[in-house]
Amino acid sequence: MDKEDFWQNFDLGIELETAGTFIYNGLRSFHEMDTLQNEDEIFDVLYQLSVGIERLLKVTVVLLEYEKGADQKAFEETLKTHNHQDLFKRIKQRTTVSTSICTPHNSLLQLLTKFYKTYRYDRFQASSLTPRSKDKKELLSYFSKQLKINLSDDDFYRIPQNDDRIRSFLGKIVGAICKTTYEIAEAAARAKNLYTYEIRYNSKAAKIFLNEEYNFRNEDIFWRELILDLYAGPKDTVFGRYLNKIGALKLDPMLLPERLEGLRSFTKRIEMMDEIHSIYDGLTNSDRKKRLECLNLIGLDGGYIFEEKT
Repeated sequence: MDKEDFWQNFDLGIELETAGTFIYNGLRSFHEMDTLQNEDEIFDVLYQLSVGIERLLKVTVVLLEYEKGADQKAFEETLKTHNHQDLFKRIKQRTTVSTSICTPHNSLLQLLTKFYKTYRYDRFQASSLTPRSKDKKELLSYFSKQLKINLSDDDFYRIPQNDDRIRSFLGKIVGAICKTTYEIAEAAARAKNLYTYEIRYNSKAAKIFLNEEYNFRNEDIFWRELILDLYAGPKDTVFGRYLNKIGALKLDPMLLPERLEGLRSFTKRIEMMDEIHSIYDGLTNSDRKKRLECLNLIGLDGGYIFEEKT
């Protein structure tokens, strides 16, 4: 394998994994948002998605356009762009793009381009001072137009809510872009006898590119089933007896639904940790240290220490 093949096979393979990780993180952050009110949360989503999709598009462009013996530096100069639409246009010029990619998808690519080229630095310019962030306004406008709902926050007391319909819509749009582009990248790599498309099976990128999952229903099912297993499952096991030995804190039972929501939402988790912190403050240093040592064994690799001896 020569230097050019190595670059496209391995370096771009890492880039593909990185792209999938960014896209996963962006969708995950959006999944955890209860409202569309907070500019920092919206920035996080748009940043992760814009970086991830841009890198995915660039990997695909390289696999489609680069030919051995070409002026590599000159070619690399053409990749110095943050215009998602232009990158996607280059892909369409070289291959057939699914007809499922239409106005909503192109509008999202346009939004991501605006965000990355302009809006992400907008607040550093005093001349751009506005009552609300432009990136937030653009995202709310995008969802309002595509879903035909009113997500305006013009009223000070109106907080635009996030819900499963909006989460599902964003996942489908991002998913269609990812699926189409990854399939083109895979075909282009195979045509060059490269394995750029190979993804670590248990990675964030695998969920996006291999499993084609753009929502977090399975993760939510997992933690809910885990709660049921711990609550209603057999207690007479080494692990069950270990948990009983540690003992549960006397948390407010009325707040149990909010605490469970903390398994899905980072924000809710932060809110609910205050209750545990206050109880810990009432423990002696010795009791707190002993409890933490016991808790640290839960969930570690090497959980075999809880297996029954035969």
